[in-house]
Amino acid sequence: MSHGSPTPGYVWKPARQWFRWHLKRQIDLRVEGFEYVPRDGAAMLVARHFHHYWDGAIFSATFERPIHIVVGLDWSQGIGRKAIEALCRAADFPIILRTGTDPSTPASAPGPAVDVTDARRYLRQAVDETTALLRAGELMIVFPEGYPTIDPHASRKPDRDAFLPFQPGFVQLVAQAQRGGTPPVPIIPVGFEYASLDPKDKRWRVVVRFGEPVFLAPGQDRAALLRDVESRVKALSGYLPDHGVATARRPNHS
Repeated sequence: MSHGSPTPGYVWKPARQWFRWHLKRQIDLRVEGFEYVPRDGAAMLVARHFHHYWDGAIFSATFERPIHIVVGLDWSQGIGRKAIEALCRAADFPIILRTGTDPSTPASAPGPAVDVTDARRYLRQAVDETTALLRAGELMIVFPEGYPTIDPHASRKPDRDAFLPFQPGFVQLVAQAQRGGTPPVPIIPVGFEYASLDPKDKRWRVVVRFGEPVFLAPGQDRAALLRDVESRVKALSGYLPDHGVATARRPNHS
């Protein structure tokens, strides 16, 4: 399959049905602000990353049109990773390998060692694929924190209410996609608010909130746009600004 072309129905339709069935069994879901997501044409959804599995499952079950999630596969090794990578390629999910070397990211929970050369190669390919998909009018989803709160491995976040600093990659991807006269790509902030419904976190009450889109204009301060989108995602996740610092409204995780 060539990247930038629509994902065939035989790939995403069965996956969507599976996730919908799975969500009914374990997730009490409410969706707000879905009218902000275009029914066709390109968009970049920028979301909080709370749960390593359910975040993506909720997106996959919610949309009627194909979605494309930028996926980090550094946590998987060997045959297992090859199988997951094949599935991601079939669905046109760009793949990256996180190195965990960002100084703003706590290193208390390192994952498997990642070869820097491999990471750069995957990143270049992911940038090319994401740019092509956006220019083809596809729906992209990124988690700019990089790491989820609930993770099969130890979390890099100090507690369930914490956010990691947003990385600027999504702004750069939108800028690259808009070069050459491509129509502006709406950047849609997405918040997740989770409440555990049992002590073992086997069932959750989840609110996913889509916010009003923002746009990257020519010559705009990209760092300011990054901070604005991060603030919006936090607010949509149930966090309120307090003198420039996000403070938790303390969702019920009991």
